[in-house]
Amino acid sequence: MSKGYIRLGLKLCILISALISLGFILLLAVYSLPTGPMEENIADSVEIFRREGNYYTYGSPIGVESRLDNFTDAIMLLTASNPRGDDIIDRTINARYYDYGTSPAKTIVDFYGDGNIEPFSSGYAKYWHGYLLTLKPALMFLDYGQIRIINTVLMLVSALSLVSVMYFKGMKRLIIPYIFVWGMIDPTAIAQSLQFSTVYYILNAASLILLLKRESFLHCRLRYQLF
Repeated sequence: MSKGYIRLGLKLCILISALISLGFILLLAVYSLPTGPMEENIADSVEIFRREGNYYTYGSPIGVESRLDNFTDAIMLLTASNPRGDDIIDRTINARYYDYGTSPAKTIVDFYGDGNIEPFSSGYAKYWHGYLLTLKPALMFLDYGQIRIINTVLMLVSALSLVSVMYFKGMKRLIIPYIFVWGMIDPTAIAQSLQFSTVYYILNAASLILLLKRESFLHCRLRYQLF
């Protein structure tokens, strides 16, 4: 095995360890935020889940049926707002969320809207809930509908940024294919779904880095592999 790949492996181990530590520290920080304002904003979002349920299907502007993943979004909200747990480390590790054994959207409606149930806490420790780094602070000030509006703006800014880099980097031939693909994945549905938009932002950020650092990656293959 070449020294280059040994060096790459060591760097990957260090990078992954550092990211795990940083991620845990950042989650501890957002779990220290008060959940009262978050619960109030989720209560203001009840009518959306009452109307749309777990999987709302609508006709998109490009003429196809699109389905929102409100099931996952509701779990994300119920995880962000849950104040229960023995201590902050327990809450951070176990990612507890309100549950009532029916459906996440119905749990929001019944608990925060009608107040006719007392949900229990389920743990979701098998995932690292990185979305909480932005969702918890956002829920301090915004309800679900307002977050959807901001998501729409950020998604457009993200797409325009990528197109601008293509233009100024002399890659104009990529713009039309990108716009075509962007339309095919239905940006309207992405903007209204926390689950979809989380993946979209990671994809777009990675694409931006690849375009901006293209020469550097071509010059050093190991750097590209590390990325």
